[in-house]
Amino acid sequence: MMMLEQNARLIATDSGGVQREAYFLGIPCLTLRDETEWVETVEVGWNKLVGADPFRMIDAWFSFVPPVVRPPIFGDGTAGQRIARILDGGPVMLGRSEAVKSLREVPLPGKVRHVVGRPTQDFPRGDRQV
Repeated sequence: MMMLEQNARLIATDSGGVQREAYFLGIPCLTLRDETEWVETVEVGWNKLVGADPFRMIDAWFSFVPPVVRPPIFGDGTAGQRIARILDGGPVMLGRSEAVKSLREVPLPGKVRHVVGRPTQDFPRGDRQV
């Protein structure tokens, strides 16, 4: 299915998932419904709601042209890299460096499982390691 979508000039669908895939692939989309859960794609002009009227479908098929610009309405594509950096213990921007310092100074109750976002072994209060 993805290969068909990637090589299409235009996609006509009633599927919400296919509407979003079309946007990610940069393929204009005609939605064969009167509403969509992906209103952002309609607002930026890459998806057109045509409903179930065959005349509207045919008209849109031959006349629909999306804008030249396709803004990153669903993110910039780097969320996975940022999450991996956090999980790997790399630097994480929390705002200011004082925020990290203040996290280290927070009193921790009883046994602790996480200190400053890093998994640790259980250890009694007072023996905290950072």
